[in-house]
Amino acid sequence: MKEIIRNVGIVNYAQKTIPDDYKCDGCGVHGVKLWREYQTIASQTKLFCAHCAEEDQKKNHEADWRSPFSIGDGDQIGWFIPAVPVEGQNTYWGYSSVPGNGVDWWKSLPIKK
Repeated sequence: MKEIIRNVGIVNYAQKTIPDDYKCDGCGVHGVKLWREYQTIASQTKLFCAHCAEEDQKKNHEADWRSPFSIGDGDQIGWFIPAVPVEGQNTYWGYSSVPGNGVDWWKSLPIKK
């Protein structure tokens, strides 16, 4: 397996910046919501757009997010979680640690181009 060394890049939630390396490892799309592998080292995690994540996980984000057991919309695709960069650091937030402005930043991104 090819080792990924990812430079997460600088994100500014207030200015809605998107790091250059915030792109799908499957198809290369940039500027959309991305998901990452759960419990991986941030600089080595793969990033996936919704389409590529759904193919990899054999899941549908719209169907999975509206299960009768969830409250409101969900954000996971199979074992993939939202890839939310930490402002000013070269890493991603843990799933349960993302601050509100990071959640807002991620939610403001389109799901596809």
